[in-house]
Amino acid sequence: MRFTGCLTVLLAAIVVACVVEFFFAGVDAVVVNATVRVGNVPPQVGDVVCVVNSGQSIDRFPYTPSPDTDYWISCQALITDRNSFQDVTYVNFTFYRLDSGEGPADEDVRYGNASACRIEGGSGITAFANCTVGPIRYFADWGKWAAKVYAKDSFDAEAIDLGVVTINPLVAIDQSSDISFGAMKVGESGTQWRPGFLNASAVTFNGGNADIFITITSPAMMSCNGPRNISVGNISFSVVADSQFPGGCVLGEGTLSWCDELANATVFDREQPLEGGDMLWTFWGVHVPEGIRGSCWTSIFFNALQR
Repeated sequence: MRFTGCLTVLLAAIVVACVVEFFFAGVDAVVVNATVRVGNVPPQVGDVVCVVNSGQSIDRFPYTPSPDTDYWISCQALITDRNSFQDVTYVNFTFYRLDSGEGPADEDVRYGNASACRIEGGSGITAFANCTVGPIRYFADWGKWAAKVYAKDSFDAEAIDLGVVTINPLVAIDQSSDISFGAMKVGESGTQWRPGFLNASAVTFNGGNADIFITITSPAMMSCNGPRNISVGNISFSVVADSQFPGGCVLGEGTLSWCDELANATVFDREQPLEGGDMLWTFWGVHVPEGIRGSCWTSIFFNALQR
């Protein structure tokens, strides 16, 4: 009986030992770290879409500026970064005439304004680059312009897209006030202030973005409140200051296409820095024939044509 009892106890001890060992094996744990290194994917810039003055689309339709009026260009592009839109850290924008290439801004063929670019509307892997540049000066050259949007991510990987917009030629002039010959006597030529010379000046400014030349037209007569009128053939002018009367051009009825002195004078579109080539000075005088009294007047039309 003792032996049996001991055996029973021994067997029970073995069973207990097995149970205890199995119990501890069930709660043992080993932590294994899982890692992955995600490579950088450069951003992508979608199509650049532009408007002028926050209204008219210019990526599909050419834009014609208004005389002496500056304007603003705003462009938008969708930025995609497959790592997250938050990985896009920088956007930039340049606006330049295609045949000039990029370079320092000069208000004539190149503009840049990184501070006016914003990253907006971010969600998931996309955001928008909204960029505005201006004022674009009214004299900025006409032609095809590049609207280029840049985007960079946190790894300095860069993406670019270029939109092309067309600026039409603008032919426009600003003209100085009336031409006065002063008080003159019958038989005198020139002006009251300098007889015998072309001393009454007029200045024509180029108010557009294209090189131009000027033609001048007039009615046939300088009307007078006396019995006779003065034929406009008695009015002469020159593009050379202090010229003697008569000058290189004689005013006639209609366009002075035959006046080489005027036809050869190009009025350039304004440049920066201003060099003075965007204006044309003309100097005028008149001959008062016999039979004239009272006051006389006429209209003189300055016409601009693209060179």
